[in-house]
Amino acid sequence: MPRSSARSRKLMHDEDTRQRIKAALIINRFQACLDGKVELSRSQVTCGKTLLAKVLPDLLSTTLKGDPANPLMIVSKDQKDAAVKAATRAGS
Repeated sequence: MPRSSARSRKLMHDEDTRQRIKAALIINRFQACLDGKVELSRSQVTCGKTLLAKVLPDLLSTTLKGDPANPLMIVSKDQKDAAVKAATRAGS
């Protein structure tokens, strides 16, 4: 009887998942350095920062703009449902 591997089907990650795993590995390495568990050279830190910049979005460049005359409001689903019901009753 032939032996089968523990996992008969291979798990395939999409590109986004692979990028997140790579980012997590770099972040974990930096965290270990901050915790004093490993020591990183200047070139390792520079390389890690460069790789993270390619994988993670730069949040400093994010700008949210809107129309002051029509501001956005964040409402819960319950508030939205109540507003729709009230508008429906008013229109009847």
